[in-house]
Amino acid sequence: MLMSPGVRQESGADPDRLRINARLIRAGTDTQLWDRTFEAISEDVIKLQRDIATAVADGIHARLAPPRGSVAPAAQRDPSFDAFDLYSEGRYYWAMRTPESLKQSVQ
Repeated sequence: MLMSPGVRQESGADPDRLRINARLIRAGTDTQLWDRTFEAISEDVIKLQRDIATAVADGIHARLAPPRGSVAPAAQRDPSFDAFDLYSEGRYYWAMRTPESLKQSVQ
């Protein structure tokens, strides 16, 4: 799939307003799967980005991952993520190259 965004500021329009046209197009057939226009004031660009991402995910029937920094309850977390977190922490301490950090990396 191909995402075809278009950001435009129309002549005579309020310079503080944004209009974004987003389309999802199947790359092999050039079939348009989804099309939507978003408008917001430029100060709300983060909210606009979140709204677009949610709308695109809904448009392709996908689920978005939780926002960065949020932690899923332990019962919902994949054990492989816990293992990766521990591995990453060990690599962090190992890279410090001090006797104390090397001991910490093994733990």
